[in-house]
Amino acid sequence: MSVTEKLSYKSWSAISLILHNGLKKYKPKNSKLVQLNQEVHNDNKTGSIAVFRNKSSMSRDMGFVVTSEEALIENIETLTHWTPNTFNWLGYDNSRKHIKGHSERNLSQINAFVVDIDFKDALDRDRNLNLVNSSIVLDDHILPTLALKTDKGYQIYYILDRPAFLSKHKNGSMPVLSAARKISENIKSTIMEKIPATDVGCNSFGIFRIPREDNIIFLNQN
Repeated sequence: MSVTEKLSYKSWSAISLILHNGLKKYKPKNSKLVQLNQEVHNDNKTGSIAVFRNKSSMSRDMGFVVTSEEALIENIETLTHWTPNTFNWLGYDNSRKHIKGHSERNLSQINAFVVDIDFKDALDRDRNLNLVNSSIVLDDHILPTLALKTDKGYQIYYILDRPAFLSKHKNGSMPVLSAARKISENIKSTIMEKIPATDVGCNSFGIFRIPREDNIIFLNQN
């Protein structure tokens, strides 16, 4: 399947919206989109995300690091999980099998708040869809941008209009991160009041399902 066909996917529209240009456009080396006589022009983007091919690999941090949209597009059809928020850097342990660096204080930009709702099984998930639809609208007017179906529940993305860029003050504090944590906690607590299955303990800026053609149930880019 060609790059053009992949870019026409609804899933890539969602992914691009989430990333907020936080990755390089092209692979710095061995790019298939840049001709040999062209200079790779990446606008100095240096962010990194982690991606995984299945839930088992995700639970063991056995994925790989992506720093460009081109590399993400090349692998998009085989991925199940990712870090939708961008990190300054990500690397591997000495065995080159496990990803390291995906801690909150290494975030470079926050692109979205994600809420994980996990029911006891798929039947319970489907039975509660109407409840989920009515509960994820915050203050009766703030709609999520994206909703994904998971094995036993849903993941709801509230994508920011502009990313929140993080920086560390001289005293070590990160005010943007502190504010983002509070916002994320408030979103999850509000939804949990109506849906007890909401996971309020998960890492707000960790690993989530990646948008795919087979799991998107709602997407409103506006």
